[in-house]
Amino acid sequence: GTTVTLGVLIATYLVPVVGLVSTAGGSIRLFAHPPDLVLGYADTRTFSDQFKVTLYHELGHAAHYFGLASAARGPYWVSNIQWTIDNVVAGNNPPYGDFDGSLDAERCAVIESWGFHIGWYLADLRYGENIGINGNISSSNNITDFNRYVHRRAEVDNPNGTQNWSWIPKGLCWDLIDDNDQRSNTLITDPISDTIANFNHAQLFNAYTNNAPERMIDVRNNVLSIRNDAAVINLFAEYGY
Repeated sequence: GTTVTLGVLIATYLVPVVGLVSTAGGSIRLFAHPPDLVLGYADTRTFSDQFKVTLYHELGHAAHYFGLASAARGPYWVSNIQWTIDNVVAGNNPPYGDFDGSLDAERCAVIESWGFHIGWYLADLRYGENIGINGNISSSNNITDFNRYVHRRAEVDNPNGTQNWSWIPKGLCWDLIDDNDQRSNTLITDPISDTIANFNHAQLFNAYTNNAPERMIDVRNNVLSIRNDAAVINLFAEYGY
């Protein structure tokens, strides 16, 4: 298995120790070289789930990187890093910027849609309803699952909601997996119409990595190669792709 090193930034101190579990040996190892991932832990993220969801998100990117063919990894990821750096330097809605139809923006949508999804999904597995985000996504319903991390975040962060970077299809993977068209959420005037279900994470990971898809339509075509269903096309169209 591949090992990724992680640094934890606490206030102004970078601690470059980690050991991530090796998929081959299951061992914890410590490294002294600079980390691949750096996570800031400050007053803005005081709950464990808020810190861990970022960790899961970033490790999702690491898995995505290593899921690509080796020849594609460097150009694919360096291009995305440059896109985010350019947005930060220009002050253009950093770090992801605004969607301008470019290949760089499309690639960012692919990369971040997987990162957001896997972060929320794993946080949901770990914390369930015991989360540091206050309140229900809709005070008018009594659906217990709406308190869960992945349901709340994936439904609120849809392209018709009010969240930032709504052009990144953050809820797409969950809508391909779940069997619940959550239209009773009154906080969104035009929620996603979700009429498909029962994809699994292995299938979706393949869709996000096979042939290094750089546009959401490439991911869509990979999903269609797994299951040729018009509902897949309709769902991607709901997200604007």
